[in-house]
Amino acid sequence: MIQAKAYPEFEVSLTAPIGVNFIFPYASGETGKVIQEKPHSIDYSDIENSFLPNLGLLMQIGGSFDLKNETGVRSISLLADIGYYLQSFGSTFENRYDDNLGITEEAIFFDTLDLGTTIKINIEMPNMSRQKPFSVGLGGGVRIPFSATKYTLLPNGEKIKEELSHLDIKEIFKNAYMPYIKLTVDTYFYVSESFALTVGLYTSYNFGIQYDIDKLNAINSTTAYPLKLTKYGYSSYDIGISLGAYFGRPNPKLNK
Repeated sequence: MIQAKAYPEFEVSLTAPIGVNFIFPYASGETGKVIQEKPHSIDYSDIENSFLPNLGLLMQIGGSFDLKNETGVRSISLLADIGYYLQSFGSTFENRYDDNLGITEEAIFFDTLDLGTTIKINIEMPNMSRQKPFSVGLGGGVRIPFSATKYTLLPNGEKIKEELSHLDIKEIFKNAYMPYIKLTVDTYFYVSESFALTVGLYTSYNFGIQYDIDKLNAINSTTAYPLKLTKYGYSSYDIGISLGAYFGRPNPKLNK
């Protein structure tokens, strides 16, 4: 950065990530009888991982600092991230009711506001005239859910769909935000001096969200399948591709 220009070059990009989540639900429950018309206990030993799709529309805006290298690491970009991201979680577990096992399934699709920062290293490989310039980015931030749709399939086959507002999410979950970290690799296909189409890969870890157990138990106590939980939440590993458009740093091949 010591060799960088005093003022960064402006850059902005718009990308659409499309991928899948590998979900890691975690839960624990109290065994034994619950005071109800039909006593039952919950066995969470067989919670299974699930995977669901994710997608979004994200904008990155900031500046790049030119390192004045002809090849190799050409510049470093400091960017702010903002946009929409569909974050999904799901789980399948055994529900023991009157000594009979039933399968309960749950899926939640969160509509979130994605806020974060990214540092990108912009690279052009030496002695490879056909090699496209590319960037490697490391970033992180939070996803703030403003609404959600929750689907539940009960052991008796009953299907429940719930629409949750931001206030509902704040009531049900401990924290109404999801921290994440991410790694990206993007390739640039310039169609003019400063405008390019981008294709990339991304991977991220979402630290997830955890239910407020007291409130969840209170809600479930009025249902036909009340749960008595001590912990219940989700985290996930996301992977996918991203497609987008970029404006900013000039095509490095034109500056040689």
